[in-house]
Order: sequence, then C-alpha cells, then structure tokens
Amino acid sequence: MKYLQLRVSTDGSPSPFFHPTLRFTDHSKLRSLNLIDVSTASILRSVGNVLFFAEQLSELTIWIDEDVILSLNLVFAGWPKPKMLNLKTLDLRRFSKLGLSPQSIWQQISVVYLTDLTLEIGSSLQTDDYENFWEEAVTWGVQLTRLRTNLISEGLTNFICSFSGLEVLLLKSCFLPWPVELISSFLSTVAHEHSNSLRVLAIHAQGVNKREYLLDQKHLISLSLSCTKLQELGFGILEHNLVSQFFLFKFSLLTVYTS
Repeated sequence: MKYLQLRVSTDGSPSPFFHPTLRFTDHSKLRSLNLIDVSTASILRSVGNVLFFAEQLSELTIWIDEDVILSLNLVFAGWPKPKMLNLKTLDLRRFSKLGLSPQSIWQQISVVYLTDLTLEIGSSLQTDDYENFWEEAVTWGVQLTRLRTNLISEGLTNFICSFSGLEVLLLKSCFLPWPVELISSFLSTVAHEHSNSLRVLAIHAQGVNKREYLLDQKHLISLSLSCTKLQELGFGILEHNLVSQFFLFKFSLLTVYTS
C-alpha cells in the first residue's frame, strides 16, 4: 500500500459514536498518509508506529476532531529510537497542544525536503507552548514554497525573511488579535522578500472588532505593484454564523472557499 486516506470520525456525530479501532502495522512502502478527524490518542500512537517504519513517506496529513483534545507529541512518543522523517508535505490541524518543543519537532522532521507546510493549532493552545516556533525554524533552515498557518507571532516575520522563493502564503484567523503594526510590517516584508515568486496570498486580517478590517487600499496597491507574479489575492472574513471564509480573487475569476 502506497496511499492511504481515511476520515476517522464524522463531523457532527453524536458522542459517543462507534467507529472501527485502527491498529496500523508497519507499511514500509507508504508514500502518502491522510487522516481526517482523528479522535483518540490510540490512533495517534498507531500513526507514530507507521511513521517510524515508512521509509518512503513524503506526504503526511493529520486533522484532529474539533471536539477532542489531543497533542502532537503522541505521534512521536512511542518511537524506539530517534529518527527523521523526510517529508515534502506536512499538514497538521486542530491539535490542542504541541506537547514538545519546537526544537524537538525539527529534530524529527527533516528540513531538507520539506517545502509545503500547513500548521493550524486549536484555540486552547497556550502561548508558551509555541513560543519561539518560527525562531527555531529559522535556526534549522526551514525553506518553504507553500505555507498555511494560524500560528502568527512576531517570529513569523523573521522566518519569512530567512529564505526566498515562497509561492503560496495563506494566513488563517489567529486566536490572538493581530496588532495593526504587525500586519503592516508583515505584509511589507512579504512583498519585499518574495516579490519575484509569490503567486497566491490570502490573509484573514480582521481586528478584535469584527467590523474592523486591517487591509486598506494602501496595502493592496503596494502588494499588487511589488508582487509582479501575484495571480490570486484572498481576503478572510468571519461571518455571523462563525464560519471562517476566504474570498480569493483571481485576475480573471472570483472564487470563494471555506476551511
């Protein structure tokens, strides 16, 4: 087996609900593992067993069920010895806690191959749990072509400055309010450092007051003039039904997508 995609539970299912217990064994030829709505610690531990033996794995996606509390460290806790994953794509969403230091994460995920990173954490995550995450990414030399995250801090600006060639940047709604100064500085940095490569930029930039939007005409003009290869520009809003949406503008087409 080379490709495996499973939805472990179902959105909106009453609790408790029944689903088969997953007990993964080693799959040395697995290249892509995609698990959606993971709901138990036992599944994460069994995923860790797969990761340890899957020498050819290049794509890993784990989305945690929104109604449960699980930490990322459960994936690596059962490894019998240290190992580095040679992933090109890593997509982690809805973990309520990292449970391990940023340094430990990059000790187990090789930065040599990683180009596509999605990291969206739950609103219960404490600030000190991800402190220095992006600073540590700079130290390890992480260089991406695609980044999607709601892990927004001052260190993200320095991380964006540490490499070139970013093509896709999607910034989702953060559980901490964005200071206006941080947004202005960050967008200027993106436009300056990645003007020759950036094709897609989407940002959720509402203020604490949901009627306050922190992208103005000045920002938009600056981005359009600086990023000469920009093809899509997205705006995130939080609607009355609490559904986060991005309005993604293409020069020839307007599309809307939800997360």
